[in-house]
Amino acid sequence: MRSIKMKNHLVTLLMLLIVGSLSAQPLTKHWVQFKDKKGTPFTADKPEAFLSKKAIERRKKQNIKITEQDLPVNPEYIQAIEVLGGVVYTTSKWFNAATVHANDDVLAKIKALPFVKDSEPVGRFYKKRPNRTREKQRDVQTEYRKTNDYYGRGRNQIEQLNGDLLHRMGFDGTGMTVAVLDGGFSNADIMPFFDSSPIHTNTKFSQCFTSSRSATCLFSKINFLTFH
Repeated sequence: MRSIKMKNHLVTLLMLLIVGSLSAQPLTKHWVQFKDKKGTPFTADKPEAFLSKKAIERRKKQNIKITEQDLPVNPEYIQAIEVLGGVVYTTSKWFNAATVHANDDVLAKIKALPFVKDSEPVGRFYKKRPNRTREKQRDVQTEYRKTNDYYGRGRNQIEQLNGDLLHRMGFDGTGMTVAVLDGGFSNADIMPFFDSSPIHTNTKFSQCFTSSRSATCLFSKINFLTFH
């Protein structure tokens, strides 16, 4: 009798595990594109509602018209996706799309919405890295011999890019904002070459100044071109 009860308990437990595994669908990211921007509360004749003052001034200076493409994704579309259980990570006003995290059931409901044009999975790339057992060393030179040259140690760079010519023409980067999306600004926060450069970093990336040096090399060129 006892053995029969044990078997019943085991069968019940097994069924619960099977049902649980079937219902717990993995969440994946998808690029969801919308058909239009109908019903949006934003309009091109009132750009101050979705663009910064600086962006509007730049558009006027360069004679770039503000069109429907510049309007944000319809917030009602985003809300509808979230009501169905989707998690919206990012939106793109120019592509009129959103990155959505959802399982297969929720994704099917999202694709059935009348304003959804299409969706496709977002690919992910993983690079195997060795486990770091200690903090990365930041043994960078911070003191250099002073020079009377206006461009200092950056003269070679500035002349390669004709930056000295741009400066003589009056272009010095005043009022310009340059976005750099790269692997990392290794040691850019402690190297003296960047002391006078207004760097605004995304604090979400804690290893910004200890990872790749790719952006440091690029930023040094931008620095010599625009901030001297």
